[in-house]
Amino acid sequence: MKSLFKIFLLPILCLALLCGCSAEPETFSKDGVSITLTSQFEELEQEGCVAVYGSRSEAVMIQKEDFSALAEIGINADSTPLDYANAVIKANDLSESTAEERDGIVCFTYTAKSGLKTYSYLATAHKSDDAFWLIQFSTSDKKFEEKEPTFLSYAKSIVLS
Repeated sequence: MKSLFKIFLLPILCLALLCGCSAEPETFSKDGVSITLTSQFEELEQEGCVAVYGSRSEAVMIQKEDFSALAEIGINADSTPLDYANAVIKANDLSESTAEERDGIVCFTYTAKSGLKTYSYLATAHKSDDAFWLIQFSTSDKKFEEKEPTFLSYAKSIVLS
């Protein structure tokens, strides 16, 4: 879990090269998770993630942790998404973050620097039958306040199987 927030994920925002065409809703599915974003996103590869999607200014990173992998920190099938989010915050020393439920989504925010750029994240915690999922939405810190409601709407579209 300590590697969930490695800075190596930040450059994904810079790698996504798409045209500025109009954005239509598009559902992406992979390995037991689907999410509705827009047609401006494309799938990218990132080690340690189930899936990563990027547009010119946003990134979505999807990670899955089986209950068995979390047992040593006291997270199991009886734990809640809020328990998991708090464990992620603690494991990654995000002391300025607070997990909360917003519009039915357990989430927290944080910022991280990569070189001279600062990125802001909305991290959401979800639970399936066999695992917890951490789904993070990111953009530059300057655009985060504007994008956060969109990120929450993306999070509401998540379906786990």
